[in-house]
Parts: sequence; structure tokens; C-alpha cells
Amino acid sequence: MTVVLIFISFISQYIVWCQDIRLKYDVLLPSNFLELAETSDVQSFGSFNSTNISLTFVFDVMKGRPGPTKISIWIAKSLIPIQDEQHVHIENWKLVSAHQYGFLCTLCDHNKIERHRWNFIHSLINVYNIVPTRFEILNLLPRFHLVNDCGHFFIVHVSHEDVQIYVRGIVKVSSVEDYTCKTLDDQSTLLDYGKLRGPPKTWDATFWSSEVKFKTVKQIPRPDMNPFDLDSPHPIDFYMAVAVVTTGTNSTISINYSGPHIFVEIHYGFGTGVDRELANIIGDKFLTCYSEEYLSFDFYIAPFKMNLWLGLGISLVITCIIFIAYTYIKHGRVLFSVSFSFISLLFDDFTCIPRVIENQLFYRIIFSVWGPVAVLVINCYSGLIVTELNAPLESVRPEVAEDLICENRHIVDNYVEDSISNFLKKVPFDRYIAYWGNLDTCLNGIGSYQGYTAYANTYKQLIHYDIPNNMTFENLTRGDVLELLLTDPVHSVLPKGYNPKRHNYSEPELQALVEKDIINCKEKSAYMAPTEMVWAERDFLSRSYPSKKFHVGSTSWIPARNGWLFQQVAGSTTSSGVSVVHRNFQAFVASGIYLRLREEFLRTLSHRRVANDTGQIVSKIAIDGRIRTVFIVCGGLLGFAFVAVIIEGFYPEHFNRLMEISYTIISIVGLLQYPQYLWLFKSEESYVRAIYTFCFMILLTFVSPGHLLVTSLTRKYAVREIRKRKLVQ
Repeated sequence: MTVVLIFISFISQYIVWCQDIRLKYDVLLPSNFLELAETSDVQSFGSFNSTNISLTFVFDVMKGRPGPTKISIWIAKSLIPIQDEQHVHIENWKLVSAHQYGFLCTLCDHNKIERHRWNFIHSLINVYNIVPTRFEILNLLPRFHLVNDCGHFFIVHVSHEDVQIYVRGIVKVSSVEDYTCKTLDDQSTLLDYGKLRGPPKTWDATFWSSEVKFKTVKQIPRPDMNPFDLDSPHPIDFYMAVAVVTTGTNSTISINYSGPHIFVEIHYGFGTGVDRELANIIGDKFLTCYSEEYLSFDFYIAPFKMNLWLGLGISLVITCIIFIAYTYIKHGRVLFSVSFSFISLLFDDFTCIPRVIENQLFYRIIFSVWGPVAVLVINCYSGLIVTELNAPLESVRPEVAEDLICENRHIVDNYVEDSISNFLKKVPFDRYIAYWGNLDTCLNGIGSYQGYTAYANTYKQLIHYDIPNNMTFENLTRGDVLELLLTDPVHSVLPKGYNPKRHNYSEPELQALVEKDIINCKEKSAYMAPTEMVWAERDFLSRSYPSKKFHVGSTSWIPARNGWLFQQVAGSTTSSGVSVVHRNFQAFVASGIYLRLREEFLRTLSHRRVANDTGQIVSKIAIDGRIRTVFIVCGGLLGFAFVAVIIEGFYPEHFNRLMEISYTIISIVGLLQYPQYLWLFKSEESYVRAIYTFCFMILLTFVSPGHLLVTSLTRKYAVREIRKRKLVQ
């Protein structure tokens, strides 16, 4: 502060000299005017007549250690009363004063200023920008044309009588109304500067994830609000903003946009800086229930290639035809049992061989060749099938965003940065222009559901490039190529049933259309949204449609930094260099409160939301009345067997015919049920019918041996009775 006092005393005399010589350019201070200071580094700059600044004079931080305090003094010709110009580039001057220290970097092209490869350290802590002038304050402010927000800004007005200090924490417009002014004598200049401006009384919060705006103070949530109340009308991010501002301070959130800003949940263009607080990393993911079923009819063919199955079938058919023709020519009749002896080997079984052919030499030769082949094939097939069934894959599902591409997937897989020209040649952008150009008008009127709609998340976020109007692709990355391929019109971006000519869709209607597409597991459809929204949507759909399995992609697409931005203010900085409000948010994140409240926020999105498609929702099978069906079927079959024993005992001559008819009926019923049993492997909707069929086939399997045993015993009894009756006669 002592050096500042010396500056003011020196400048008050220096401005008078500048006024007498009629400056033509901005004043350049001599390099020895800081002789009274212990250490100093003087940098001179030319006049700022354009917006392009060349920071030629920098202090290399790699070669020295900069001092903790920097004072920038700017004497401009337009600030002398004899000049009439009113265009002062104060933004350029503040840029120079705040970026004093730097270091050379040959690889940091994105940070270079004009032709200089310098990286500059930006800091507003202990940086004092002083503008000496002879203008009165009311005439000075309009000359600055302050467009951007300037933190820690104050003006020192020097006169022969006294020194006037004008302090303002946030500058938005050229107005003196928000300045705190105080007149001091030369001996106590700037000593009470910290008392001039205290912490801000109000903060204005901007919620990027919501379109809800406060109109009255009563609409702002109170700090004592229960954030876990599902019936609360306020989103949880509103509560967090109020808690961050009011905890340990006397500040509140304003509704007149007059205070410093808090930007809540910034998703895009977050950047880095002391005024930004990173909360988490977000990205887009997809949700789908589509899958290519693994355990299907193809599963039983998969162990062998199709060529093997064709060769095996052709050889078996030719062999059977040869033997059938031989028996017909030799004995005048067709014997299918010969063919069964070959086919049975494929099922690890055997049948009786007709006597007319069992001693033939050519049959024995063919059988000796076919037998080992059939045994080898059936054992290899059984081993492969058992291995696959022990550890089956449920289904083949898309895992990453690249799996959603229908055409030109190879471009992403083989992409390199120097292949942009080849990429532009391969992609049919004429089709892009024709498609997206017609859809621009119908996509602009879509509303949002608490900042997000299924429609917006699934489709609208893909429209990142202005393809119909501007088709320039500079610095194209692999993620950009992926995004462009997903916006290919070969992918349908409108839900089924959506009419582009209708512009009055409500949010529930759009949500219902998209939801019907998502739950249609037979079609290739995906729901794209930020990661948190995808998990919330999956939880809701899993509860509403328990018979369907919803899958979330394993990797994030287009990751981005997500956090809050706190505008720097005067008079409320802490030892860490940030405001108390900013420090409160840091505590929220570090303690885990922020993460817990975010989880609760996502849970409230589906509160009181009902499923749109309730036509055929199949619930999980419970063991209640259905288990009785098994006992009923078993009891019925046992009763039928008991009746058969009685009939066979009293009417043995009719028993064989009756049993043949009954067994034929049971076989026909079993054959009719067998296609439904196969349906168990193909269908996911008719669980009850498939389970009934499964139980019925099991009962037939276990009852059949018992039936054969009963019939064999009754036949022996019948034979005895017939013999006795013949002897009596």
C-alpha cells in the first residue's frame, strides 16, 4: 500500500504535465519512476487502438520468481480532459495487467497470442489496476464502455484537495449507482479500502438444466426445505443453490438479476479457472432392450458349420434311398426300418435291423463306415452343446456407441486424423442435407420435461453440426466422426407415429411415442441421453416393464466437464482465494452431499410417472395357484391308469385295442404340445403357457415308463385269464 501512495502522489503531478504537452499517444512511464520501491519490474506498452494485443513484454516465470503484488497504471490520452475521444479499450488494458507472467511453450498453440507462443498466468489476486485521470467521475465512466464483467474494480480520482476512491465489486453497465465512494486524505489513502465493499447481499442463480424461472420471492425454495420430499415443487438443484448461498453468510438469491452470478450445472464449455468448480464428468450413453437372442433354434446348429450339416444330410439321404431301393427291388416291399438304423445312431440309440438285409455284405460295409462317423459326430456335438449350455451368453447386445452405426462403421474403426479428406468422400452429405434440411422446422418447437425430454435426449442432441448451412469440418476428431455417422439419415430419428406437420405435441405425448419405441425389443432402437438421465430412465422402465431387459452402453460418448461457475466478487474472498459461497459448494462436493442430492434428483424425475404402454405387461411367475396344476395333471393320469387296470382285468380281449387308442391320443396331444414347448426358447411374452407346456412334457416323460410297467403287468394277468377260460371250456 505504501507503493500505491507514492504512485498517487507522483501521478497527481504527472497528469498535470501530460495535460500541458498535449499528448498525441498514450503516455509511456519512464523506467526509473519506481526508484523508491525495493524491487520492481516496469513494462511499457503502446497505445491500445485496436482489439488485437501483442504481449511483447512478459516476465518469464521459468527464469525468475515474480513478486506477490502487481500494480498496473495506465495513462491514456483519452483520459486527459483536452481530448474528446471516448473509445478507451479498458478490456485490453485489464487483459494485459492480469496476464503479466508467462512462459514459452512451443506445443501450446491453442493458448498463443498472435504470433507469440507464450502461455500466460492469469490472476486477479493482489493485482491493482489504477487509471489516473483529471475527469470527474460522472464524465469518466461513459468513456470506459465496460461491456464485460470486471471483478475487484475501483477508480481513484486524484485532485489537489483530496483523493476520491470509487469501488465496485461487479461492473456490468456504465453506471455510478452501484459504486461505493469515499473521500480520503493523502495520508490514509487506501488504508480503509477493505471496509468500502463487503460481501454481496444477493446472488443471481442461472439454472442451465431447467427452464423454470422465479417471478416472485415466494417461489424461491427456503433453506430449511426437505430435499428428499418427492412432492416438493422445486428441483433439488434449486435447493442446493439456496443452501450454498445462505450457509454461513447473510446473502440470499435474488430474482432481479442485480447480483453476482452463479451458473448451476454447466454441461458444455465449462473450461477451467479459479471461478469454476468441477463437480463430475458427464457424457452421453444409450439405453436399449434390443438383443439378438443367443439361445434360439440357431443355437442348436451353431456347433457345426453349415457345410458339415449339408454334407451329413446329403450322405444320409443318399444312403437311405439306396437301401430302400434295394429292399424294394429285391423283396418287393419298402422297409423304412433300414433307414431308422442309420438315423438312430445320430441320436445315440439303436433299432432292430431287418433280417432280409442284416447279413448282406454291402450293408455291413456301409454300416461299419457310417457307425464310427455317427458316433464321432454325436459325441462332438453333445460336448459342444453341453459346454455352451453350461455358460451361455444371454444375448448379443450393442455395447458401445459404435455398435449403433448401420453404415460405414469401418470409418470409425480405421479413423486417423489425416484421413478427413477420405472421410468426406465416403460420406453422402447430399443425403444429410436433403434430410436434415427438411426437419429443421419441426425440431425447434419441442418443449422439455424438467429440462429433458426423451425426444430431446434421444434425437435433438445429435444435431450438433449445421449441415444444411455450414459443412466445414476443421480439426475433426474420432468423436466427431462418430457423431456425424450417427446423424446419417439411414438412422430413423423420429419415433413411430410422429407427424412432422403437427407442431402442438405435448410433453406426455412425445414421451409416450419415444417410450413405445424404446420398449419394442424386436426393433433396433436406442435412447440417448446424459449418463444420469439414462440410468434414471432405465430404473423407471425396469420397474414398469419387468419382463424386458434393458441394457446401458458400457462407455460414455462425448464426455464433458460438469460443474458450477461462481463469479468473483470483492470483499468476500477467503484464504483460498474464492468467495464464501464458492467455498460452501466445495464443501458440498467434498463431503458427498452433492452426489447424494444428485441421486435424489434423478429419482424424483420418475416420481408419479406411469407407463404409457400397459396393454400386455407380463408379471413374473409366482408359485401360487399354478403349482396345483401339476398335481391335478398327475392325479388325472394316475386315475386314468387305474381305470385301465380295471378294464384290462375284466375285459382283457378289448384292453389291447383300448390301450392302443389311448396311447395314440396321448401321443397326438404330446405332438401338438411340442411346438409350444419349442416356443419357450423363442418367446419372452407367454411365460405361463410355456411353463404349462414344459410341465406337461415332463409328466409325459415320467408317466410313460410307469404306463408301460402297468400295461405289461396287466397283459400277463390277461394271458392267464384267457388260458384259464380256454381250459374250462
